[in-house]
Amino acid sequence: MAKAGENKLIFGDCLDVMLGADDRGRLYIPDGSVDLVYLDPPFNSKANYNMIFGKGRDKQAQMTAFTDTWQWGGQGTQDVAEIEGAVGHPAHRAIKGIYYTLGECGLMAYLGYMAKRLAVVHSKMKDTASIYLHCDPTASHYLKVVMDGIFDAQSFRNEISWKRRSDIHNLAKKHMGKAHDIILYYGKSDKATYRRQFLDYSEEYISTHYKHKDKKGYYRILPCTNESGGNKPYEFEGVTRSWRFEPKRMKQMLKENLLVQLSTGGPFYYKKYIKDAKGVPLQDIWLDIAPARGNESLGYPTQKPLALLERIIQASSNPGELVLDPFCGCGTTIAAAENLGRRWIGIDISAATIRIVAASRPELQMAKYDIFGIPKGMEEARKLAQLNRLQYEHWAISTIPGLAPNDRRNQEGFDGIGSFNEPIPDGRGKVTKQTVTAEVKSSKGGVTAAQRSHLKNHTGSNNSQLGIFLTLDRDPATEKWCNQQGHYQLPGSATKYPRFQVFSAEQYFAGDHPNLPPLLDPMTGKPLQIPLPAP
Repeated sequence: MAKAGENKLIFGDCLDVMLGADDRGRLYIPDGSVDLVYLDPPFNSKANYNMIFGKGRDKQAQMTAFTDTWQWGGQGTQDVAEIEGAVGHPAHRAIKGIYYTLGECGLMAYLGYMAKRLAVVHSKMKDTASIYLHCDPTASHYLKVVMDGIFDAQSFRNEISWKRRSDIHNLAKKHMGKAHDIILYYGKSDKATYRRQFLDYSEEYISTHYKHKDKKGYYRILPCTNESGGNKPYEFEGVTRSWRFEPKRMKQMLKENLLVQLSTGGPFYYKKYIKDAKGVPLQDIWLDIAPARGNESLGYPTQKPLALLERIIQASSNPGELVLDPFCGCGTTIAAAENLGRRWIGIDISAATIRIVAASRPELQMAKYDIFGIPKGMEEARKLAQLNRLQYEHWAISTIPGLAPNDRRNQEGFDGIGSFNEPIPDGRGKVTKQTVTAEVKSSKGGVTAAQRSHLKNHTGSNNSQLGIFLTLDRDPATEKWCNQQGHYQLPGSATKYPRFQVFSAEQYFAGDHPNLPPLLDPMTGKPLQIPLPAP
């Protein structure tokens, strides 16, 4: 059982956390301390990927967006430039070669982002450690080149194909159904831990191979001879052959009624009972694990099933060892690690996700673990705002359940958005989704007049019904301005909400709440069911 402090849920960018760059030493993960890494990075396998190969507005206008995050010009672009200039970086040649092939596009930005983080992950792994990178066939071949650069091509173990859906009713007309994900499996060295896994035999296999039966159960017969194995022949019960087993073992098997002779003077066969069979050794095509459904599903579209992570953890780690998931999302990896008696560290850039994992994962309710990085008071909130503005924005957005950070804030000019149901009194139960737009401001001077006008103009031009400023401290001047902007009334209802309002970290820690309608879960679009735990 893990001791207090050994298991961790950490809010922050995994690169900052692994480097200790956020000046919070308690989050530091020592080099050479991790036994197994699984990561399912933010690459949306359900999107249309045409745009990731496009450059400029003309192509973007013609193609469907792949994702809001991965566009040339953002953080990934800076990562590509840094790696290109760092001739000693393990991914330098790989990134340079791929950049020559792809040019400036969203996929290139994504690969730069991943290369920078995978290089640091490599330094955290023991020599006996393994890494499983879960990705989509659209990017898996490029990620494999990056992994070859960082981990060495000789460390490649398997390209696992996981059938994540049956696609029985596939509607694709220009291509075959896309039904699988790729998991790239590398060991850090030839000492990497691997524990063989076996799958149960199918009923058909058992009926055709284990068709003999005695009082001990069903069995099959296998030859005792080994003619091509270099064994020296000897005589046994009047039959001379190159036997698979030593004479002493053959005599013992005969005594235990484990040998069968199909014809007089013919070779002996031995009985192998189904109860003693381990099963089919695990191969690199996984067809037997279904997607997360029913009670296991938390409603996240990219959630991976617990059985998938339990298989990986059992294959490449031992009880008590440390499992790291740098993009832990809804927490499947750490839940599986907890079930199997491993220590674990989960990192995620979303403070709301960290809280939801803590509240909703039944495996963690009795577990011993600490949550790091989420401010627990004004002093920590101020420190986070000073150290990492982006992480502070993500945290501030998470203080209001239902708001989601806007990863296109540079293009769209706001930091977060949430939606709520507005009933339409047409007698048919129809509902429409309305939105609230959020901007995060952490400066000591409060919200400026220009920033107020910006939020007001944005909500008007984008048909957003409500606007909210999330500030660090109380801002009386902006509160006064908000009170002068009127209210929004839900159609068919007497309920009104202020068009604009201010909600500070100071109010949050005092237990206050903004005056907003109930928001929808940004991941599922359904009414929020999970209460987020207190910080």
